[in-house]
Amino acid sequence: MVNIESQFHWYQLSAFWYHRRMAMTLRLRPEHDRILEEIAREDGVSKHQATLNLIEEAARRRGRRARIDAIMDDVLDRDAELLRRLAQ
Repeated sequence: MVNIESQFHWYQLSAFWYHRRMAMTLRLRPEHDRILEEIAREDGVSKHQATLNLIEEAARRRGRRARIDAIMDDVLDRDAELLRRLAQ
């Protein structure tokens, strides 16, 4: 006899694992798929790994841009008078 409670528990664990560990399906237009294939081939990795690499690269760029913006804000605040005089 099958234990319904045990099956339900397994279903909950499977659903948790799937949604925490499995990725989404990425639907690409043919032209984007060709670009991704080319990047993967050039990097010697799978399309999956190329996608992960591109995501990480984009995150690094965004973080870098935010740091640059913060530094520029500090410089503009600190050196506002000097910059005004230089602009004359």
